[in-house]
Amino acid sequence: RADTAGMKVNQVEARAGEFVARADCTTEVYGSGIEILKDCTERVVLGEVVTFNIRVTNTEGAELEEVVVTDEMPAGLEFLEAMASVGNAAVVEGSLTWDGFDLAVGASADLTVTARTTEMGEFTNTAAAAANVVGTDFTVSDEDDCGFVVGGLPELQIDKTCVQTEIGLGETLTFQIKVWNSGAAAATNVDVIDLMPEGLQATGETSWVIGNLLPGEENAQTIEVTATALQGGQFTNIATASSSDGEATVVRDSCDVRVTMPMLTIKKECMAVNPLLDDDITVLNRMDRAKHIITVQNGDAVAPDVVVVDSIPMDGGDEDLRYEGSNPAGVYDAVAHTVTWNLGTLQPN
Repeated sequence: RADTAGMKVNQVEARAGEFVARADCTTEVYGSGIEILKDCTERVVLGEVVTFNIRVTNTEGAELEEVVVTDEMPAGLEFLEAMASVGNAAVVEGSLTWDGFDLAVGASADLTVTARTTEMGEFTNTAAAAANVVGTDFTVSDEDDCGFVVGGLPELQIDKTCVQTEIGLGETLTFQIKVWNSGAAAATNVDVIDLMPEGLQATGETSWVIGNLLPGEENAQTIEVTATALQGGQFTNIATASSSDGEATVVRDSCDVRVTMPMLTIKKECMAVNPLLDDDITVLNRMDRAKHIITVQNGDAVAPDVVVVDSIPMDGGDEDLRYEGSNPAGVYDAVAHTVTWNLGTLQPN
């Protein structure tokens, strides 16, 4: 067995006393002859493209002819393209063959193969090279492999909760927003935007940058957004989280809050003894008494410090109206000719 390449001289001798006979033969030992090196993307996401780079080199002391490189594509890869510096490369039923070229002494040739991942898992891909040594009956060969891991896709999730589902006008509410990655790969460049609808005014930050979220990781902080209602009604607030993972990913969640507010309505009815009605005008005779009924109603929120003021018409003549009393009693202002009632707090009707 020869461990090194080159011309090897092998001698043999026979002895009989002082007589010695010798003979030798010379053997040319070729080197490994051909070297193949293969590298690939070590970690990819399911659905992404993995790239294999193959280089074959003539390390022999003679020219190599009929070089053939084979590469069996493992299950889980969908062949896309093979680009060779020399020769021809084609894939048939998952088997790659690169041939149609020779290699001079010390020369190299390159092949780049791209394939799309269709399954998750750990894979090993082996390429083998073989060639004939010109002018001999020798065939040289070599092989190399590379391993890669196919992971899943990131899956961004968002959850938004309205801590309060109903508040009064001018009160504050809190939004809690949680973002996490339930996928099998990192979500990158994650940011969150929470736009306030018209009628709600935020007093805290409504957008922030999370950065990267690893699989199973959720946002390290719970973001609370406090808003002050400016008007009543039903409001839907939407939070959006986005990431850039080759293709942009956007997820949204929302919650509803009802903002209540006092809504005062007032109604006044005029009645009299023997009235003559004409176009909603109560007609009185001189010295008749008029009876006014004032009704105040509230909306769907507490109304504090409610005051009712009734202005009595005074033209300065004998036919002016005069305040005689009411139930409940009001405060009469003889100068302003008004009656005022302090009703205090009115609960929602």
